[in-house]
Amino acid sequence: MYVRYQDQCKPLNIAFVPNTYSEDFSDILLKWNVEDPVSDFEINRNNVVAETQGNRNPFIDNPYLATLIWGGPDAENTWPETIKGGNPIEQDSIAPSSPTNLMVSDSTSTSISISWTASTDNIAVTRYDIYLDGIYNSTSSSNNSTITDLQPSTDYSVYIIAKDRAGNSSIKSESINIKTKEKSTDDTEPSEGGSCGTEDFEKIPTSNSAYTERVWTNRNITWTATAARTDQTDDNRAITIRNGSLTSSTISGGIGSLSVRTALLFTGTDGTFTLNINGEEVGKIAYSATPQTIQIDNINIEDNSIIELVNDSTTNRVRLDNLSWTCYPENLATDDINKNNVDKISIYPNPIKNYEFYIKGLKQTETIYIYNLNG
Repeated sequence: MYVRYQDQCKPLNIAFVPNTYSEDFSDILLKWNVEDPVSDFEINRNNVVAETQGNRNPFIDNPYLATLIWGGPDAENTWPETIKGGNPIEQDSIAPSSPTNLMVSDSTSTSISISWTASTDNIAVTRYDIYLDGIYNSTSSSNNSTITDLQPSTDYSVYIIAKDRAGNSSIKSESINIKTKEKSTDDTEPSEGGSCGTEDFEKIPTSNSAYTERVWTNRNITWTATAARTDQTDDNRAITIRNGSLTSSTISGGIGSLSVRTALLFTGTDGTFTLNINGEEVGKIAYSATPQTIQIDNINIEDNSIIELVNDSTTNRVRLDNLSWTCYPENLATDDINKNNVDKISIYPNPIKNYEFYIKGLKQTETIYIYNLNG
């Protein structure tokens, strides 16, 4: 806490003197660092926190770091090959048992959820490395995981290797063969309904728990999310924003209304996102721990638009998914179609979706001109 928050959490304010080893650190805390070794529970909690928040406690990874910074009696050094000194961790050459009962718990067109029976070890199993088609894919601190960014209707082979605190590797688990589901609808297919544009977050960057800037392009729209992580899921993939925003590139067609599915993750209180169109606030999008779809009506902006959702909280971590909006004006119209050709030309869908529509009934020798309502 002291390393992270400095003056807000001074060791001398929460523990007794003396402080003979360091002017800013209590002797008793440095002694506890030696006399109370890191437990298996603390190692596992540190791994879970790292997967969830993208950061970890380095003094759980290696207690000797505190000795190097503040002095005092030598604590256990878990990195003896990297840092000399301290009390090297007792040499462990016994590998964990192999993970068993690897199975699929869920699958979509782009992801596979797997689980397995946990391995055992003489000291502690600290992680599981997941291999996809013989290539390292990801690491899990628990006996389940979700593999993302896969292709629809594709066969994959998966196996797991357990590792302990000393880095010993188990024999790999038995491999299982998995096939992702077919994609239900193609992104470019016409679709009926009131939606003009959508963002399903299926093309966000690779799954990662760190909060940073994420940029991706989907359906010819480039999206930028700040202070965002990509490892949380809702209706498949989703973007999670902490102290940041989600912004589109310029979108044509105007905006009539907008909806998005929200959920407050981890801890925090109910809050809102500010919805800006072209830099002007047009509404508030609420979120809570219960997932909900919020719609803002009567936006009614005809010009090209930039969508921006700004988290009004600096600490709440909020998942966004299934963003969609209607065009404004909402109806697709045709001009200069007289009674002699009105039956042979059809334009669909109406309203259009993702700024794409289809024309049926033209011949190769015919030319068609299409204008928006602004000419």
